[in-house]
Amino acid sequence: MARILTILGLVIMVSSLLSSPVLAQDTDWTEWARQAELAYLNGDYAQASVLYTRLIESGVRDFTVYYNAGSAYYQNGDLGLALSYFLEAQLLNPRSQALNLNIARIRAERVDYLPESNDVVNVLGSATITIISLRELQIITLVVWSFWFALWGIFFISPSLRLRIRILQWVSGVLMVLFLVFMTTRMFIREFRGVAVVTSPVIQVMSGPGEDYLPLYRLFSAAELRLDDVQDNWARFSLGDGREGWVLRDAINPLEG
Repeated sequence: MARILTILGLVIMVSSLLSSPVLAQDTDWTEWARQAELAYLNGDYAQASVLYTRLIESGVRDFTVYYNAGSAYYQNGDLGLALSYFLEAQLLNPRSQALNLNIARIRAERVDYLPESNDVVNVLGSATITIISLRELQIITLVVWSFWFALWGIFFISPSLRLRIRILQWVSGVLMVLFLVFMTTRMFIREFRGVAVVTSPVIQVMSGPGEDYLPLYRLFSAAELRLDDVQDNWARFSLGDGREGWVLRDAINPLEG
């Protein structure tokens, strides 16, 4: 069992760390950021929104840029894009109190009431989302796994120390499994249940990927979806209350994180 956990932990953590996004290093975007901030301070939220979006589309992945973009779109009355960028910022800095308050405010203001899914994967994956970023979770899991693995090395090399380290082995083993569960569920949701936010004022949900299918219901700006499939310009989604359907991809903004 110990060998299985060792191999499993190593494979998951190394692959996840290698696949983590890299922040943009180009400093040429600082002028755009300065202009966007100036536009925001002058109350030109439309121009600030355009400039912050240009920064993001150029590859900048920075908490402040996403947060300011969300603030600009919120001030401009666009709840969908505001929530989308706030959620991207949350992936980078989940403990920002101001950010989490803004996310809660938009969820309270939007038209659709969307309860969270209560399935085990979603509950475990969402449990740490406002506490720790996925990158931080990966690093902590690697540290705990390394400590646990080192204890097993001591266990086999120095029999005289086995009794002294037994409690540490159990505690670190339990922590390692716990962190692995949180990490793998977060990664599973990111890869296979990607989040998207409705950015159009209102969209018609269809029963299939096309206008010829049966119209089901409507969703409004800032509704959050779990993406299940994509076909051409249509995306199949599910909601926390069990509803499903298809919407045009142009009407939603999938999170990059």
